[in-house]
Amino acid sequence: MTGNRENRVNQEAGVFVQVLRVLPATLGLMLVAGTAGPSLAQIPEAARATFTVSGFVKDGESGETLPNAHVYEAERRIGTVTNTYGFFSLTLPGDSVNLVISYLGFEPGTYAFALTRDTQLDVDLTPVRLVADSVTVIGERVEPIEESVRMSTIRVPVAQVRSLPSILGEVDLLRSLQLLPGVQSGSEAASGIFVRGGSGDQTLLLLDGARVYNAFHLFGFFSVFNADALKHVELTKGGFPARYGGTLASVVEVGMKEGNAKRHSGQVAIGAVATRVIVEGPIAKDKASFIVSGRRTYLDLLARPFMQDEVVGFNFYDLNAKINSQVTPKDRLYLSVYHGRDGFSFRDKPDWEMRAFLRWGNVTSTARWNRLLSDKLFSNVTATFSDYAFRVGTDSRDDSESFSQRYYSGIREASLKADLEYVPAPSHYVRFGASGSLQRFSPGAISANIKGDEQASYETPRSELTGAQYAVYAEDDITLGPRLKLNAGLRLAAFSITRRFFTSLEPRLSARYLLPVGWAVKGSYARMRQFVFLLHNSGLSLPTDLWLPATAKVPPQGGHIVAVGAARSLTGRRLELSAEGYYRTMSGQVEYKNAARYLSPGEDWQDKVELGQGRSYGGELLVRKSVGRTTGWVGYTLSWTRRQFDNLNGGASFPYRYDRRHDISIVATHRLGSSIELSGLWTFASGSAVTLPTRVYRGWPLSIYPCTGCVIESYDKRNDYRMRNYHRLDLGVNFIKYRGRNERTISVGAYNVYSRRNPFFLYLDQVGGREVLKQVSLLPVIPYVTYRRTF
Repeated sequence: MTGNRENRVNQEAGVFVQVLRVLPATLGLMLVAGTAGPSLAQIPEAARATFTVSGFVKDGESGETLPNAHVYEAERRIGTVTNTYGFFSLTLPGDSVNLVISYLGFEPGTYAFALTRDTQLDVDLTPVRLVADSVTVIGERVEPIEESVRMSTIRVPVAQVRSLPSILGEVDLLRSLQLLPGVQSGSEAASGIFVRGGSGDQTLLLLDGARVYNAFHLFGFFSVFNADALKHVELTKGGFPARYGGTLASVVEVGMKEGNAKRHSGQVAIGAVATRVIVEGPIAKDKASFIVSGRRTYLDLLARPFMQDEVVGFNFYDLNAKINSQVTPKDRLYLSVYHGRDGFSFRDKPDWEMRAFLRWGNVTSTARWNRLLSDKLFSNVTATFSDYAFRVGTDSRDDSESFSQRYYSGIREASLKADLEYVPAPSHYVRFGASGSLQRFSPGAISANIKGDEQASYETPRSELTGAQYAVYAEDDITLGPRLKLNAGLRLAAFSITRRFFTSLEPRLSARYLLPVGWAVKGSYARMRQFVFLLHNSGLSLPTDLWLPATAKVPPQGGHIVAVGAARSLTGRRLELSAEGYYRTMSGQVEYKNAARYLSPGEDWQDKVELGQGRSYGGELLVRKSVGRTTGWVGYTLSWTRRQFDNLNGGASFPYRYDRRHDISIVATHRLGSSIELSGLWTFASGSAVTLPTRVYRGWPLSIYPCTGCVIESYDKRNDYRMRNYHRLDLGVNFIKYRGRNERTISVGAYNVYSRRNPFFLYLDQVGGREVLKQVSLLPVIPYVTYRRTF
């Protein structure tokens, strides 16, 4: 009996303790056995009831949600950030709280109240209004760089992208990313990005969650992203959380604006080569909105007067549209689409004896459903579709016959994924989810026709392949005390195609430790696997590169990346400094065999490639200022990148085509009052590695078969020669005039101000009986003027 009585007493004591923990915190006194209890301040914080503050952070003028806004409890020094859709959840002990909510470019908001129950707090932040001759205040940092566990991640303010000088006045997102440490361009004026030694296809480009397989207009001069229609941009080049997969080098997430939910508005921008138009507004005020944007070049019209015998035509356009609706206080629906096309044509004469064309384009669409399952659990279900295709055609004729040839290739993908975010406490931020996608590959089909005295035709069927990718993941941001924070995760991925099934288990770990002197030391490891890759035909960003899947002959690409670094904020968080070193290995790298051609009829692409491996390592330094009248950054990269194939270059490793020892970028914008904005950038890069012939034979070497115009080149080593160093200066001025809420901007500037003749490619020519190396330069100084007006 005594034991039962003791057990019962212990149980009742346990229940009593639980009751004390969940009693409303507003009770200043607790009555226990008829006596006055301790005050709330006397109860240890760990023993108090906890409640959750959750909600959405929005732009007070447009109603758009704000991703990565900083939500911070000032007294306890506990904080979080909003997710991609502006949602936050923060659990705190029941007591008075003082929340500070900030976002770059907005006035910070302060909210003090007594937290006595779970509370929903939807916040509207006010954009900063510039006043002439005042100091520009752009708001506080989203999150101090030393507090975040993530490393190798950079968020680029879209407003800053729009302020930078550009080629012919066309603001370009990907060109701005090239100015960041660890990111390179492929060649002069190209919009491609090559991150930490990876190839272009090893960067996953997402537009509202849908993959963009070719992100370039005009052979890489411009990207397909219309900066005026964008909301946020984030680059991840290491320390990959488990939610990212299917790529080796980096992830670029681009989000479109959602549309103004409060009033109708728009803008028009007229530049030297293209015109951009945006219209947005509410469908139901504060409940649903839309945005539509379009861009069309008139390069073909401008170039036509300068053409004589040859007739060259080129144009591109793109369209973006998005609708979002708050169906219930807990449910939101988003629909977005992108459609873009490029066309290039050439005729040797107006009445042509030879003509050619090249057409390519993307279509993407996204349907998304957000639901707030509880004040701590957020769900996001996304369905996406992506279609990329290109066609190449040539026609020739003479007096006796005509010949025509066509080539087609493309890739199509449909995917469905579900992501959940659970925030049980400030010390844990749990994400988990699953995804699946179907991909149809068309590696290529050729058709040819000859008409004359004898007619003949040739056609290869489209060798289509269908693959499926699957993935599940889980990760957690874990706070272990005031100094140590981890992101630990695991991803399981799989790919099936033609009776083959590949699997990949990918652990991820990132850690951050705060030193007493204010610095944060960070480290990360990630194992990656890539099941889809791009087979390059040349060093240029040509749309004829082929998207292909892993097969039994060509296994998936794999990689490991380790990074360590240090970071801190300086001068009151107005300046941030980060330094990182990295080492990555890559397996399953693919290159064409010597003399292989993508247009060779009757040959399987799998028989034209070599398999190899690669490695890349280096260090990066970034000094960045995001607050104040003057903003910008200075970035430096020191890197080495090599590839090795058993049957190429005698089996010896060689520098990768984008191996560059040094990269430097200096970017700055400065506001003069509210009406003038100055911008400039200077960039330097070590010469790219190229392969040059060691011997050249002009004319067929056997006299029994003379061929005066033939040239035979002999090569010894790959990429053993360096082109000249690359550098240029761009300058721009924006003249801004405000009239109420409307804005008029005239932008003038110049690309490559001192007209540096940077190398585009090299070739050998015969001059005076000697072989002479010559350089082709593409872009001299190019001035621009753009007019932009909002309404």
